[in-house]
Amino acid sequence: MVTYCTTAELVALTGSTLDPTTVLAPIIEQAEREIDTKLARFSLSGSPTSGIKAACLKLSIAGLLTRYRLDGTQPSSIKMGDYTSSDNIDQAIAQLTAEAWELVDDYIQVNANVSDNYYLRKANR
Repeated sequence: MVTYCTTAELVALTGSTLDPTTVLAPIIEQAEREIDTKLARFSLSGSPTSGIKAACLKLSIAGLLTRYRLDGTQPSSIKMGDYTSSDNIDQAIAQLTAEAWELVDDYIQVNANVSDNYYLRKANR
């Protein structure tokens, strides 16, 4: 499997202080597996020097935000007395994920041999 991004890049983009080996690497590896699965449908492999790297980082950041939501590090709102603060982490996760898959789709359009795709349609009469 090709490594699309590094834990150092993820830390640089997010400022995360989570352990690179036990937390960040598995998040990146999951993003890479998801990308590789989509690319395999087109008999493609990714390249860390293309939009695939950016897609992997976006999916990894979304994965990191998801982890923060699941472990309670980043709740959607905080209330202390009369003060309430909230953010929309779920929207950020959805946006990052959508942007990542758009980059992967662009990579596929540029690199897939369109003539290799066959579409079958069954017509019942």
